[in-house]
Parts: sequence; structure tokens; C-alpha cells
Amino acid sequence: MNITLKKTATIILTVMMAATMASCSKFGKSSGQSIEFATFIKAHTGGIISDKSTIRVELASSIQDATPGADLKEGVLTFSPSMKGTSRWLSSSMIEFIPENGQLKPGQAYTGKLRLDKIQKVGSRKFRKFNFHFLVAIKEAVLQVSNVSITAASPDVASIDGTISLTEELPLE
Repeated sequence: MNITLKKTATIILTVMMAATMASCSKFGKSSGQSIEFATFIKAHTGGIISDKSTIRVELASSIQDATPGADLKEGVLTFSPSMKGTSRWLSSSMIEFIPENGQLKPGQAYTGKLRLDKIQKVGSRKFRKFNFHFLVAIKEAVLQVSNVSITAASPDVASIDGTISLTEELPLE
């Protein structure tokens, strides 16, 4: 593959800048809310997820009115930014949101809000809404250059050998 030296430098610089910006993210810092909700919430989707993931919340106890496979009532589980999909009971203590295809945008941070007071008694007002956060992974490519050669006969042409690694499998086309 022959690419001019200027184009090669531009590609390498672009990849390095993208990697640096991704590593500088402040996403994922906890506000401590999860600890307060341990009486009600056993686990939830958080951190960095794939754009093909489902979002789950596992409750600390079973809900008597929950029927596995049944849709959740409207407004019980919402997201910001909003997205289309289906919320359902996986079990009597597990809720799953299945986003429609393409709704989870790579690089986008989301906040989920579960209205606990609509599915069980919570006592205190501060436990009515459980907020949780997650980030959809950015699709990245990493370029490893193993050899760059420029000849005296053609100083404006470079030959580059290397490997491109992707964060997820992509279709060949």
C-alpha cells in the first residue's frame, strides 16, 4: 500500500488523538446513590456497554405482581436521552429493556430512571426513583505500524506495513 508521507502522518495523528480523548473521559464516577439503594437494587447495567446490549436492573427482592415475559407499565423505566424499545419482566426480580435496533449510539452516555414506587413500596421519598448511568462503547480502530519505508528514488511515496485492530467485528463491506 503506497500512501504519501503527509497522509500517513495525518492518519497516525488522528488515531492517537482519538485514543487520547477516549482515555480522558470522566464518565463512570459514582455519586454514591447505588449504595443507598442496596435494600431495593441488587444489580444494574452500568459502565461501558455495547450498542447491541440490553439494559437490566435486578431487584433485591421478588415482586409479587411481576409476571416473567410481561411488559413493564409505561413510565416505570425511562432513559435520557430517550430511546425506543421494550421494557419487560425477565423474572419476578429482574427487569430488562431491549432497545430497538440503532437506538444505543456509540459514545453516548445514558441515564436510566427506574420508578421503584410504581412497582413496590419504598417508604421514604428518596427511594422513589433509582437513577443509573452507562456509556455506549465507541467503535475504534487501532493502527499498529510495523514498518515504514521511503526510497531515495521516490521520496514522496511511503510503503507502510502494519495491522488495524477493531473493537468489534464489522461486516467486510
